[in-house]
Amino acid sequence: MTNMKKYTFIAVAFAALAAVSCVKDNMGGAEGVVYDATFSEAVDAKATITVGAEQSLVSWETTDRVGIMYGDSNVEYKADQAGARTMLSPVSASASASEVWAVLPYDASATLAGGVISTTLPAEQPALEGGAFHHLAVAHSTNGTLAFRNVCGLVRVRVTTEGITKVVFAGKASEKVAGDIAVTVAAEPAVSTGTSETVALVPASGQTAIAGGDYFLAVLPQNFASGFTVTAYKGETAVVTKDVAGPVELKRCGVFAGTIREVTISAISTNIATVGETVKITGTGFSEVAADNTVSIGNIACTVTAASATELSVTVPAGLSKSTDYKFAVTVRGANAVESPAFRYYYVPAYTSTSQSLGYKPEGLALTTDGYLWVTDRNSSPHKLVKYKLSDFSSTTTVNANNFPFGCDVNSKNEIYVAAKNAKAVGYIDSEGNWAYTQYTSYLNNPMDLVFDSSDNMYVASRDNHSIVQFKNNEYVKSFANTHRANALTLDVTEENIFYGVGATGSSSNDWKFYKLNLATGNITVIAGSGTKPAAGVYSNGSAGNTLTAVIGNITGLVCTSDGYVYFVDSTHALRVLVPGVGGDHTKGLIKVVAGIMGTAGNVQIGDSSAPLGKLHTPDGMEIDSNGVIYIAENGNSAIRVLTPVY
Repeated sequence: MTNMKKYTFIAVAFAALAAVSCVKDNMGGAEGVVYDATFSEAVDAKATITVGAEQSLVSWETTDRVGIMYGDSNVEYKADQAGARTMLSPVSASASASEVWAVLPYDASATLAGGVISTTLPAEQPALEGGAFHHLAVAHSTNGTLAFRNVCGLVRVRVTTEGITKVVFAGKASEKVAGDIAVTVAAEPAVSTGTSETVALVPASGQTAIAGGDYFLAVLPQNFASGFTVTAYKGETAVVTKDVAGPVELKRCGVFAGTIREVTISAISTNIATVGETVKITGTGFSEVAADNTVSIGNIACTVTAASATELSVTVPAGLSKSTDYKFAVTVRGANAVESPAFRYYYVPAYTSTSQSLGYKPEGLALTTDGYLWVTDRNSSPHKLVKYKLSDFSSTTTVNANNFPFGCDVNSKNEIYVAAKNAKAVGYIDSEGNWAYTQYTSYLNNPMDLVFDSSDNMYVASRDNHSIVQFKNNEYVKSFANTHRANALTLDVTEENIFYGVGATGSSSNDWKFYKLNLATGNITVIAGSGTKPAAGVYSNGSAGNTLTAVIGNITGLVCTSDGYVYFVDSTHALRVLVPGVGGDHTKGLIKVVAGIMGTAGNVQIGDSSAPLGKLHTPDGMEIDSNGVIYIAENGNSAIRVLTPVY
């Protein structure tokens, strides 16, 4: 029969991993057939286990069986009472020697030789509720008094996950922790090496899984130089592994206390975040002590600022790469790491602001690769096209350009081309430096903007034809029809897609959305915008992770940078950036104001806490150079706004 000792707990929960020593004494009161066994308050007669600030006392159970041994005899005795004191009486035969050795629990196969008891510490031990465990103890007496000494240390396992079928303890250096052993009976019992490298907690008889609760495993005491692992299984699948680094000593009658919890992650509070922001991780099996939860991204540690069993608050660390998808890895008290869903890390720098006054209302902008900026002017008389040297913002070329020049771009030769709205054509500067037109009138109706790719394909936004038209070497290639009035264009870094904004404020054709055209398929998708017309009380960047909730105005200028960020200005009088989300999906990203206040036009020179870079007034065209410097044509302020990033 297997004997189990019970610990009656004074406190319920163990707060920490600890190891202490204790002695269990049975005080004999009769010689021969009956033993009076008690747990007294006397020194060396009290069995106490302390874990953190909690205590528990050993008590007898009427199911306890003791082997009284002498010579070749191994006589089974039983406990007659439960509690701190009991009489031990023979089950059948009685002991008949004045010097005896004893082993708890009774093992019919145990043998005695020269004061050494050979017995077995089971490698599989049932999970018994109420603090019961396999308690192995030995004693020696020449005067009828049995003073039992504990042989093993204990590993306390708290199971919090349903469906656990086995919990396995193992040293990381293949130490023998159970099996056949030889115990030298003494005040400090010595134990020979066992035969099993694992000890397993298994369901109690008649059960298929281990119910939630506290359980104990008896383990041979020793120093685990490399540490140990505790692994929980569901069937044959390991679901939780706790890895405890060495060296760790499990003393005789000492206790290791730990919790087996299956850590799961069901969601994170956002799928796009930047440094310093708080992300909430939702799941199960977390520790309510923040320091017990280790969260990292790759090899970068994250700070856990708050913790509950189902939610962790984590600060996004520095050192991540822009426009990259990451996952949080969560480990609870050394258990195996669990990964979160992915989030996209983004970064938008701070900017300093300057303004270049022009004396006229600028419209379109185009940067050359040799340090110049072209500006169109459709408000002066005559309309004109002006070229500025960026190093000192001095004008070098002015060309009269009638018929309402709007958006513009340069080709690979730095030749300037302009959407000439009223001419229904594309304007350019001929070899003699004069303003001229391409013969595109049959394809264009109120062209508003154009853009070149690296192969000098030119794409023109033909607003009132509801199309984007492709030309190559001044020859028509194809048209991409749409139901919108495309107003401003930019290519993505792959040159596979065109992002475009819809124009004509007040027009029924403006559905207040932001679009992407795939040039290979012709498919058009919405990447931002709820369809709500901008107005007081409804201005919004939408929800992070869902740009389709944002309020988008009449887009007049936009640029896509190499990281997929789309900067745009619109009729809300603000410069905003659309940051792509997980997997580069713009609809899963976010929109953020970079400069200005949505719905408020103002002077570029005025900065305040609500708009530290100053307000914008009717921004139209825009450009971004290779250093990330942003140029905005501020029609309402007759100036070029220059925003320089601060990294």
